[in-house]
This record gives sequence, structure tokens and C-alpha cells, in this order.
Amino acid sequence: YLCMVFNTASSGQSSSINIPNNSTFFQFDTLAVRIICFAIVLAVGGFLLKFTRVGKYTKALGGSIACAVQGGVNRKKYIILAFLFSGFSTGLAALVYLLRVRQASSTAGSGVEMSVIIAIVIGGMALQGGAKTRILAPVVGVIVYSILDYGMVMIAVPSALIQGIKGLVFIILIGVL
Repeated sequence: YLCMVFNTASSGQSSSINIPNNSTFFQFDTLAVRIICFAIVLAVGGFLLKFTRVGKYTKALGGSIACAVQGGVNRKKYIILAFLFSGFSTGLAALVYLLRVRQASSTAGSGVEMSVIIAIVIGGMALQGGAKTRILAPVVGVIVYSILDYGMVMIAVPSALIQGIKGLVFIILIGVL
């Protein structure tokens, strides 16, 4: 199924493929699996960021590449490791999303980028990186953002107004930080 999606995505077409519900792949679509995946990524990321040389050097590179390189950090190696962890996390999130919606699409997840940035800023994560980077900042941001988002839907705020409120919150947060 995924090969078919990648083939149509590379050809520039937008398509989606429904995956049969009787597939044994979907037996893993439970809240427990999602929580376990989240906990594993959070624990591994937190451990790497706080207790290892990889985390220390990655924070140094986020603060100032020139200073980190002068301090002896192999810039290419640690940037590649950061992108590897990011890619692994993205792949795992895509797999969990596929389990939830039961449909593979070349445009799945598009438009979520701004929501992610707003959640990160709400949590207090430094967008430039650096020594103040904490693994729990995006978690707090996602919780607060989800409460804001779902709360507005529950009180029947129009969709266009929800987008405007999210943008206003983002502008205010950027102005404060």
C-alpha cells in the first residue's frame, strides 16, 4: 500500500489508498499503543537530550554553531544524528496516524505545520534551540493547544474564527517571547 502512495506522490498526483479494515495491521490501533509510542519517544529523547554527549552537543549547536565548532563539536555528525532522530519520530508518528485514519495519502498531514509551531511556542520551547531546550516543553504546549483547539470546537466557534484566534495567540506569544 505504501509503495503505491509513494509512487503516486513522486509522479505529482494527489491520491489516497484505503486499506482494508480486516487487515491484521490494525489490531495495534489502540490508545495503549499510542501512549506507549509517545512514552518511548519522550523517554529516549529526554535521556539523549539530558544525559548524553549527543544532547549536550546538539544543544551547543542550537545555541551557536560557530562556538560549538570551536569547542570541538563535529558539526556534521551531530546534525545528522539530530535529523535521524527527527526522521524516526516523524516515521513513528506517521505510522500511528495511518493506524488511526486507515488511509494512506500523499497529502496526509499537510496543514498541520502551523499547529505544531504554535504548540511548541505555547510550551515555551526556544525556537532557536540552545541550552534552555527542554523535552517537556512541547508536551505542555500540545496539551494546552489541544485544550484550546477542542474547547473552541466544543463551544461551536466557527472554523474561520478558530483559525484567527490561533493566529492571534501565536502573534501574542511571539511578541511576548
